[in-house]
Amino acid sequence: LYYARNTVIYILLIGALLAIVTGVQSAMRDRRARTVDLVLTRRLSPAGYLSAKMTGISLGLLAVLGSSALISAACISAVTGTIPAFDQLLRLLALFGVAWLFLLFFVALGMLSGIHASSYTSALLVPIVIWSVIIFVLPLLGTAAHPVSLLNPVTPPAAPQSGIFALTGSLTGPLSLGEQFKHVAAILLKDPQATGTMAGGITVILAFLAAGISAVVLTGRTSMRKELHD
Repeated sequence: LYYARNTVIYILLIGALLAIVTGVQSAMRDRRARTVDLVLTRRLSPAGYLSAKMTGISLGLLAVLGSSALISAACISAVTGTIPAFDQLLRLLALFGVAWLFLLFFVALGMLSGIHASSYTSALLVPIVIWSVIIFVLPLLGTAAHPVSLLNPVTPPAAPQSGIFALTGSLTGPLSLGEQFKHVAAILLKDPQATGTMAGGITVILAFLAAGISAVVLTGRTSMRKELHD
């Protein structure tokens, strides 16, 4: 599973950005075509409509990640010259399962921005700024780590903190979604540098996902029909 480590960084960077774009496009396409106005004249609540859109995107994303998991297993087999053991395959599938939950939050973030933004440019810009804060800024606020270390697929063991870093680390640690995902992924891939358990990281990922989906589903009819300015 050593050869799957860099997949974590690809998910954090490329995967999250593509998830944001997918969510934004899903919402903005309906607003531009005025599909929302037509749909909301039927016996369908905004929550039902948005839940269906979110479900469709999540199933499509799951199919893409499932294909990626199969390709990763095939590539590992080609490099090592042997088929990974059943336990290793389960861990690889678990990694992409956690990645699915992780990326769904950014899909929801993109949809929210696409629903509420007044222009296509701002719809893309706002979630990308939020992504950069969550993935890069928050981890740096809670540690003295070098910025380049954030591109490491394994979160380095926490160094003893004191002063301002001790305070900010306790506040930003649970909000550093990318670092939580990296920690869970490192344990799943049996990285020797990984310590602790996955429970905290999984809880944070699920909390972000629940908040994102709830915000999308609870969007009101008026917000969905907000005028778009190109």
